[in-house]
Formats: sequence, C-alpha cells, structure tokens
Amino acid sequence: MAETIRRRADKIFARCRENVQDDINAILAEHSAVGRLQSGATITRTVRAFETRSAEALGTIFESVTTRTDHRGREWRKMLNDVQEALDAQMDAAPDFLKRTFLVAKKDGPQLAEPLLAAARATLNGILAEFRDGWTSPRPKPWNERHPVIYAIGLLILGAIAGTAVNHLIPL
Repeated sequence: MAETIRRRADKIFARCRENVQDDINAILAEHSAVGRLQSGATITRTVRAFETRSAEALGTIFESVTTRTDHRGREWRKMLNDVQEALDAQMDAAPDFLKRTFLVAKKDGPQLAEPLLAAARATLNGILAEFRDGWTSPRPKPWNERHPVIYAIGLLILGAIAGTAVNHLIPL
C-alpha cells in the first residue's frame, strides 16, 4: 500500500528537525566563539533556521503532492488538509524542540521567541495557502489529458451526431 501524504509529511518534517538541530549546534558554536551566546540574536537565528528548514520541507512535501494527483479535486484538497495538519504539528512542536536553545540564549528566551515563532507559523501557512490556491502549484492536467479514451469516444459520438445532423439538413 502506498504511503499516505500525512505519513510522508511527518517523515520529512522529522528529517527537517534533525537538520535544524545541526543548524542550532552550528549557531551555538558560532555565537559562543564570538561572545553573543546570551543575546537575542541566538534566538532570532534559531527561529529563522527552523523556519527556513520547514519551508524547504514544505517544498519537498509539495513535490510529493503533485506527483500523486493530476488535478485539484477532492484528493488534492484532502492531501493539502493532511499537509496542513502535519505543518500544524511541526509548528506546535517548535517551542519544546527549541526550548533548550532559548534557555541557553536567555533566561526569558521562550517568551522572547513566541512572536518570532508566530511570525514563522504565519509565513509557512502563507506558503501553504499559495500552493493550495494554485499560485505556486503546477498547473493541473486538462480533463482530456487525464481521460484520453473517454475524450476520444466523446468526440467520435459528437462527430457522428454532427454528421447525421448535416446529412438530414442538407440532403444529397
């Protein structure tokens, strides 16, 4: 059985968090070496890394969605609802996932990060909304390309009807 888009999205977001952890370790090392570890810059860069990696993960998920469906019908909407649920789970996990870094940066780091995480959530939801509305998603295949046999039979029937009508209207 094929993997559901929700399961695929969860796996991609899990890989995303692994990449974010690597980014966080690099940010902490860099800020520690420069003496900026307990500044707001650490929190800002951490949230920005989480947002960037999550946007990349969304792009990968969108590729999976477009390979699984040819048009924007019920299946498309269901898949994108599953992606929305996975994105919500990703963003809901962000405060706990990043909390250690926020506490290393500042004692009140989690409170300082809340508006940054809300902005990141809004940005990622905007990316998903643009894809859902079709602004950034690929064009769906036209109906006649998705159903070539039915289209050909329909044209044959219409041609026969038109031919018969012409024969009756213009007798030879």
